[in-house]
Amino acid sequence: MRDRIVPGQFVQPASCELARSRSCWSAAPSRFPRYFNNELFFERPVPIGSISGRLGCPVLVARVWSEITLFDSRGKSVVEQSESSQDLVKIETPHGVFWTRKVDFVNHQLREYGGHQRGELGMILNFSREGDVVLDVGAHIGTLSIPLARHVGAQGRVFSFEPTPESYRILKKNIAANGFEDRATPINALITDEKGEYTAHVKGDHTSAAYFIPSEPVVGASDRSDIPADQTAPETLHLGSWGLEGDSKLERLDIMKVDTEGMELRVLESARGLIERFRPVIMAEVSAAHLMRVGDSIGELEKFLRGFGYDFYFNLGPRHAETEDFELARIWSLKHPGGLYDVLAVHPESDRMPPPARHPFVTAAGWASRRARDIPAWLKRRLVG
Repeated sequence: MRDRIVPGQFVQPASCELARSRSCWSAAPSRFPRYFNNELFFERPVPIGSISGRLGCPVLVARVWSEITLFDSRGKSVVEQSESSQDLVKIETPHGVFWTRKVDFVNHQLREYGGHQRGELGMILNFSREGDVVLDVGAHIGTLSIPLARHVGAQGRVFSFEPTPESYRILKKNIAANGFEDRATPINALITDEKGEYTAHVKGDHTSAAYFIPSEPVVGASDRSDIPADQTAPETLHLGSWGLEGDSKLERLDIMKVDTEGMELRVLESARGLIERFRPVIMAEVSAAHLMRVGDSIGELEKFLRGFGYDFYFNLGPRHAETEDFELARIWSLKHPGGLYDVLAVHPESDRMPPPARHPFVTAAGWASRRARDIPAWLKRRLVG
């Protein structure tokens, strides 16, 4: 007999010693369950061959199951000519159809893995529910907005903020291609807590890494010349003013995703009123080097989130993979080893709060294992291109 665990529902497994293999796992109360492909089925605890015999405890068997089909498939690509002078590629993925530039890092991700950062995608999908209101800040071409729009359903809303004109144009095209105009709203604006002029820095073959910095020098900012200035940013928008006043006033806010290549703290500062009122689940990219572009730091980002009482989690599994498998672990500081990762911030009063966290040593060991697993993919990108 099976117990079904629906997305967003966390279940504390039965207590037993730690055991893992490719086909099974077990967990003590301090351990997080794994979530597979956005939905998880547990069998009742049963002995499994030599694993159970060797460890002397029952093992919980996780069966892979998914609400969204083809999760373990790579993207199928079909090259077509768009209405612009630039060739775009239409790629069919497990989460929908995406138009993307013919030469771009995200194009490679969609072809190679069938999605962009699928481990993190699986993580945020499991924390979202039907009917949710989502803010996707730094939406790029919609690789997260589209799956979330599908997941929250017709009663949900996804607001996708993208400042670069070309990515915004493709974002709109992807929303239309998937038939989500009724639930996904693209907004061409740069989210920040202060008005002013900002300059865009866009790398032609990696447009998802585009970033914006103030046109005027910022005290404490790092060398900002790694990508040449490309264009002036569009209109700046303050999320608090947008979401708490006027026609766009929100009645709820459940999920915030922030990936702005260094402006994460400024985005969150602009959303202070929304965060204080709704306490949404927040997934934000964390990178000391990126934050330094605008004179911010990881310590300041952590202080901001701690001020609202948030707890921090991250994915021990691979960031780039062909499925949405992920393994959640708690971290006690954002100053975690590694150059770049996505933190999941959950308020303790949230009904989506995960079960108790792992021991810090296990978290650190998992991080090291994750970094090691990323090495082959990194070498392939460097050697093959």
